[in-house]
Amino acid sequence: MNKIKILVFFFISLITSVPHALLAQNKREKSDSHHSTQTFITGRSKTHIDGTYELTKRVLNNGTVLRPPTIKALYTLFRGRINFNLFLKKEDGTMSSESTIGHYTFANNQYCEWIDYTIRDNLDSAGATYNGPVVANHCATVTWLKGGFSYSPPGESVEVIFRSGGFTAKIAGEFVDYWKKVK
Repeated sequence: MNKIKILVFFFISLITSVPHALLAQNKREKSDSHHSTQTFITGRSKTHIDGTYELTKRVLNNGTVLRPPTIKALYTLFRGRINFNLFLKKEDGTMSSESTIGHYTFANNQYCEWIDYTIRDNLDSAGATYNGPVVANHCATVTWLKGGFSYSPPGESVEVIFRSGGFTAKIAGEFVDYWKKVK
């Protein structure tokens, strides 16, 4: 009978101590992940960068605000793949557009991007081109901010700042785009 009491006591002790041990382990892992850049960033990238974003407005350097239907764009980042589509009606009535398919990585304080296919029409110059920007290094350093992070995509003169509900994209002296996460 004493052996049964000892076994019951042992199992009760074990059952009641396991949740506390797991809780302590979770606290250690969270603490460790805060100090381990790779683990912390890899976890954040999956929750903060993947999604579909819609351009809600572009504010030009002179204060002019462009909204749909004058400008319309969708940008999808999902599991390392990129799909970007932009349409812009210029002041003179001509249409400009870009459609890009690519892939990316986002880890270890770096955002890396490769353009697989692109067409740009009346954006940087008159007419259509299938040439993307010339890129010497496909990776950019990610800077962590309070409530988000920023980077400048390789080959582009844009600064991107991600927050929980979307991001802004700024080309100094030209415009700031405001993107809302829709999915």
